[in-house]
Amino acid sequence: MSLTSILFTVFFYLAVSLCLVGVTLKVIQYASTPVPLKIPTAPAPLTKFGVILRMMREVFLFSSLFKASKWTWLLGWLFHW
Repeated sequence: MSLTSILFTVFFYLAVSLCLVGVTLKVIQYASTPVPLKIPTAPAPLTKFGVILRMMREVFLFSSLFKASKWTWLLGWLFHW
């Protein structure tokens, strides 16, 4: 084996191990960070027609996205059209 092949092999294993260590540390950090978000949920519809209406409103108008962020809603609409 040439020196180049040995160096490429060493650097490859070094890069893969560094990536795995970094991802593992990030997952541990995310798992240990408390989540202060409280996600509000809307009341569920009581009838089948209400469920269908709410589902169509969400699919075609992105109503929950509109309530959260107008810019994201607008860009989402542009993306889908």
